[in-house]
Amino acid sequence: MNEPTPNCHKCNSSGASGWHRLDCPNINLEDALAAASRGEVFLLDVRSPTEYAGGHIPGATNISVDELRGRLSELPKDR
Repeated sequence: MNEPTPNCHKCNSSGASGWHRLDCPNINLEDALAAASRGEVFLLDVRSPTEYAGGHIPGATNISVDELRGRLSELPKDR
């Protein structure tokens, strides 16, 4: 995993907990949904379960940012 960055030079955000993978491509929502439906990407929603229940991208996995560190083993390493 990349080192933490205070501000990503590509998207001007720090990402969850200051981490951001600089090697991830930027894609639009339509392309992301198509890739997810083909199993090519893993969509992770880090909002709270309540926020997730209020609406989310179909197929997204919900692991709140507060739980993420303890649940990293659940994340696929190939997508």
